[in-house]
Amino acid sequence: MQLTAGITWNPSQPGQAEETLYASVGDANVAPTTRVLLTSTVRPSGSDLVQPSAVYTGRNLVRGSPEWAWSLTVAQLDSASSPYGSPVADFTLPQVAQVTGGSVFVHLPALASNVSPFPSMPIEMTEQTASSAAAPIQDVVTSPALVDQADASSASYSGSSASYVGAAPGSSRELYYQPQTLMTTETINGLRPYLQNAVIDSNLPGNGTLQGETYVWQATGWLEGYLSATEVSTSGAEANDDFYAGLAFATAAALAVACAQELKDTTRSPRRRRRRPDSPPANEPAPGPAGR
Repeated sequence: MQLTAGITWNPSQPGQAEETLYASVGDANVAPTTRVLLTSTVRPSGSDLVQPSAVYTGRNLVRGSPEWAWSLTVAQLDSASSPYGSPVADFTLPQVAQVTGGSVFVHLPALASNVSPFPSMPIEMTEQTASSAAAPIQDVVTSPALVDQADASSASYSGSSASYVGAAPGSSRELYYQPQTLMTTETINGLRPYLQNAVIDSNLPGNGTLQGETYVWQATGWLEGYLSATEVSTSGAEANDDFYAGLAFATAAALAVACAQELKDTTRSPRRRRRRPDSPPANEPAPGPAGR
């Protein structure tokens, strides 16, 4: 599975950034009807597939902050592909980059898959009031808990949604699993002019590179790109104060995207349903935001 966040930031409008999220499945053996679930703490714009969802956690069914949740089939992802996959959502983010006093600061939203301690167990469970696959997602249960923990020793527990505690009795449920391999990429456009005479002070996760006009980070799993650079002729001390004052805006933009795979055949081990990503070409420039 591959997730890519392409972010465009305009220096003349520093308080606003535009992001397009792309997704692709790199395993041709994955059934076209297999569903991918995505959730976000930031509201996507202009998508008919998005519904605000109540979030619960495990056995305690503690209601959390509402998230936006939607699902797409592999066939839908394959219908309109770019070098990074299909565009699946657009977002308007608070300030994620600043250029102040010769220094450059970038703090991108978080992009990740939920992590399960046991790969064969579901990491998400959706519930809806109707049995139709097109029905809105009513609830999302993160790290769903087994009704009877003794079932964990049984080979059949992982494929049956009835084995898990639900938030909405009588609703239709779907289990989702962590992809076997997840490649995440974050790109921010237009940084080259601000880095030509600068020294990189901090770069997380550490593998960020400038590709054309775009700065690119990649990871396998959780990714939250961060960059700090200071112009050679500038001390940067004053700029640091300005940045940390605005960092709260970037932090508020944290985007948690959970991407998991529904078990199509509940009698089959979820290990056989996971996806493998195709890494984007190393020198491929990031695409601009689509439809924003």
